Amino acid sequence: MTPKVEDIDDKVNRLEKRIAELEKRDNFCVLLKHQEDEENLLSIVKSLCKGFGILGLIAFTAIHLTSTLKNTSSFWRKAFLFGYCGWEL
Repeated sequence: MTPKVEDIDDKVNRLEKRIAELEKRDNFCVLLKHQEDEENLLSIVKSLCKGFGILGLIAFTAIHLTSTLKNTSSFWRKAFLFGYCGWEL
């Protein structure tokens, strides 16, 4: 390695040690840029999953209620027309 590369390597090592000391002393963590991006991406994915889950639940409920209302209204129409006389439809 050239002296310039060794100097940069020493500076990086000193900075890493200093950051580790600060983290221990102040009980905080310095996030690297790619970790922040991963956390942002993870929060976006979580939000999308929650949103699609809620939309799926709404769609399922709407479909279920629609079919239930159709069956119920059909029953009441038949009950009203034939008055529970026991006639076969």
